[in-house]
Amino acid sequence: FWATLHHSKSVSVPGSYTAGDPENKPWISVYASWGGQDPCSSIRTRSVCIFSLGDLPVLLQRYELFANKFYITHLPAALHCLDQMLFNLTFLRTTRDLSYYQNLTFALRPS
Repeated sequence: FWATLHHSKSVSVPGSYTAGDPENKPWISVYASWGGQDPCSSIRTRSVCIFSLGDLPVLLQRYELFANKFYITHLPAALHCLDQMLFNLTFLRTTRDLSYYQNLTFALRPS
């Protein structure tokens, strides 16, 4: 139902995405390494990678806002490193390059 409302040109819901093919729209909400499509330096649970330190270089290059999946009881250093990075960005009042997000077709507003 949500996808129908969000992508339908005929319904014309405020804030909907009708600028392109919804199948090719980048998903920025969450990143998960499923099956064998992306490398995983640790273990997989139900085909989903449990991220660890070896996955940090990949995670830091991703544009998604969240990453799934970490276990605090399994190699927690990766989660602590990401926590520290977010703290540093906040404390130093710096930001990462936002141009990717600013140029997303569904983020652009008509003038």
